[in-house]
Amino acid sequence: MFESAHSSGVRAYRQRLGLEAPVRMSVIIQELVPARSAGVLFFEREKIVVESAYGLGESVVSGEITPDRFVLDPDGNVLESQVGTKSSMLTFSNHELHTSDVTPDVAARPSIDEKELKQLVALGARVAALFGGPQDIEWAFSDDGQLYCLQARPVTREI
Repeated sequence: MFESAHSSGVRAYRQRLGLEAPVRMSVIIQELVPARSAGVLFFEREKIVVESAYGLGESVVSGEITPDRFVLDPDGNVLESQVGTKSSMLTFSNHELHTSDVTPDVAARPSIDEKELKQLVALGARVAALFGGPQDIEWAFSDDGQLYCLQARPVTREI
């Protein structure tokens, strides 16, 4: 993993940010959120895109499933929505990851609702304001409906 810090993409990114100090190793340990639904939020000033699925967000970010996709305006109004196939979900129990099938009737329903979309838009606005620009945010909703911001970084691709 340390070798990836010296890849051409990382070197270009560090040069663009003016980071000249040597790369040092670090480790981040996060508590796992036992997610009911999770995904990514691309927050830009004019366009917001949310991709979501049931369970842990790894299936969304890895491209293993076709997630639900919502395009919203800055006020949180849904401009486009597409329910993904979401044929499987990744969960964590008994200290293990589990992949299970999602039944067609459950997969046909959106993995998040309109209220949760509005919460995600508010989260995106706060994170973008904090970091001063468009953000790529990984998030999760727990079984009790709590929203967690798992990771945020600048948007690096067109959405």
